[in-house]
Amino acid sequence: MRTLLFSVLLACAATTAHATTLTTNGSGQVTGAFGIVVDGSSYSLVMADTTCAALFNGCDADADFSPQTEANQLDAQQALVSFLSEVWAQGFGPGDIVGCIGSTSQCSVYTPTHIVETNPGVGASVLGLLTASGLAQGGVQGIAATQDFSTADVAAWALMTFTAIPEPGTALLLAPALAALAHRRRR
Repeated sequence: MRTLLFSVLLACAATTAHATTLTTNGSGQVTGAFGIVVDGSSYSLVMADTTCAALFNGCDADADFSPQTEANQLDAQQALVSFLSEVWAQGFGPGDIVGCIGSTSQCSVYTPTHIVETNPGVGASVLGLLTASGLAQGGVQGIAATQDFSTADVAAWALMTFTAIPEPGTALLLAPALAALAHRRRR
């Protein structure tokens, strides 16, 4: 019994956890998050109050945006809604998000997904909406690539960038098995 308990404790020590963590600035405003997992890939999210072109390499080609596949874009939409739900759960409101400072009613967060070929200059964007009642919604809508959110109190861009997920070292993974073998041989 002690052997089993010892092995379980070692296995637990060797595992890693990965959770979404909100980031804030010195004024306590939400500036983004890291550890957002979309289809097995980890992303960091940075909120910005600027133009799409300034934030996304000109905002004129699909390669400027991530994630790239339609399925991953749907996952990103869900991740954005989950992010806004987490913002609400931690006691932040619409006006506490960079880009929506001062707004008491809502904060619309956009992350562009692709350029609409039939209407150049307009991109489809994943939209997350946090309202004063805490309702987080998601959707897709067209928005001008030149849209400047620095003059809008109720909107911000969300830049999602890929971050490597740290994996435990080989020694940490093999340690429980080696400890169990060593303990078994002593018997």
